[in-house]
Amino acid sequence: MDFANLKSRLEALTPIVFHRRLRIPFRHSPAFPSSAKEQPIYGSVTLHDIARRLGNNHNLSLVPPDALLSLQKEGLKDKLKFTGMFTVLVQLRTREVIPLKVLVEPEVDPKEQGKQPNQGSIFSGLNTQNSRAASGPGSPKLI
Repeated sequence: MDFANLKSRLEALTPIVFHRRLRIPFRHSPAFPSSAKEQPIYGSVTLHDIARRLGNNHNLSLVPPDALLSLQKEGLKDKLKFTGMFTVLVQLRTREVIPLKVLVEPEVDPKEQGKQPNQGSIFSGLNTQNSRAASGPGSPKLI
């Protein structure tokens, strides 16, 4: 394996972006951070996910013992469970350590992507599909 080439390719990478659906935290729960930047997500991002993304999108094979992935932040074992920017360390067999940036962002619903939030209508939060499904003979009509 050409470690010099692997090192230069890893150093040239832009942040690796993952999108995850946000979890709704319970109020005053100690399991969730208070920062608005770090929000809890469904489906954590694992070191395996990161290695797979590097292999699929960048044709980089990071397998032990040639390369080991680890998270730099204290308290994180092998999963990212919140949104934010994280540093993943790649330790090569040559004992060189290359930091990679991983960005976990909230997933954007394709239906909501083109819409602006709160377009001024009093009915903007009304789910029209459910109201149509509920309307029928004998059910109340919306005016």
